[in-house]
Amino acid sequence: MFTMRECHQSLAARLATLSAFIFMLSLSACSAVPCNEKPGGDSGSGELAVQSTEDEESDPQQDIASAVPDTDIFVFHIDQGSSQIVVSFDANVTSRNGYDNQPGYIPGTNDFLFSSILDGRQSDVYRYSEASGKLTQLTRTDLSEYSPTSLTGGGFSTVVVEADGTQRLWLYNQSGVATKPVRGDVTGVGYHTWLPNDQLAVFIVDEPLMHLDVVGVTGEARYTLAVNPGRSLHARPGTESLSFVQHRDNEISRLMNWDGTKVEFLVNMPEGVEDMTWLPDGRALTVAGGQLMVWTPGSTQWVTQKDLSNILPGEVTRLAVNSTATRLAVVSSMSPPEPQ
Repeated sequence: MFTMRECHQSLAARLATLSAFIFMLSLSACSAVPCNEKPGGDSGSGELAVQSTEDEESDPQQDIASAVPDTDIFVFHIDQGSSQIVVSFDANVTSRNGYDNQPGYIPGTNDFLFSSILDGRQSDVYRYSEASGKLTQLTRTDLSEYSPTSLTGGGFSTVVVEADGTQRLWLYNQSGVATKPVRGDVTGVGYHTWLPNDQLAVFIVDEPLMHLDVVGVTGEARYTLAVNPGRSLHARPGTESLSFVQHRDNEISRLMNWDGTKVEFLVNMPEGVEDMTWLPDGRALTVAGGQLMVWTPGSTQWVTQKDLSNILPGEVTRLAVNSTATRLAVVSSMSPPEPQ
């Protein structure tokens, strides 16, 4: 959801700092029903939804908004003319104060949806249009919407932080109007991704540990796939598999694959990194220490492609690629990373 420091350690840090709150991914914002949720509260990076358990006077929307960092979304052009992935900087498309995060490309376009906090209180969903360069606000609720995800038939799903701090996933039409919740009985949603066969993968904010659940869109099917996952959940292109990052105490996090029946290890993530994305050809991208890196299935190492540290001002959290792999959106904190 948010991206203060978009890493699991950040989430732990924020949970410690805001002991009365819980980070979560924002569900789709709803206009008539209390459904304001911040998309996948990325502790430390600004993607969290908070839930107050002690202070009845607390405003969940503002509590989250006040804790997120100043982040922007940078767009790069991708050229895959050779085995080397070549990227060139296009623009900082959200060059403004505030929280702009969680970009997700709209299939078949170079436009993306993202979540933004500009008023210091709550998050709304915006659309970036590459053709015009304009940012269009889609939701205008008193609740918070995070992690907007485009749907094949139009519209989007988003994590909504409701008035009481409950986080659920909602469906919105393409005009930004809430239509209905997705599995209203599933609460504590921090992040989500759609899977084949009417299934969803949902990052659930819970105590003592976060967990990754797979739920049926209809019916009551639900089971826990992993405990202590990262926020980067992806349906792998050209497959029916789900990828996720598995955190391990005092050890390097691992990129994992679930094919519907079993969970398998793919590769270790770079140290301190938990965000990545997939190219349509099956390769994975991430940014570590300002370096764009690629992983090819079957290999054991990430390979550096380009130094982006002179462009990105701070810590990188989210990454997204369009469906034709010609555009890459990267979220960066607007302040330099803290020294280790």
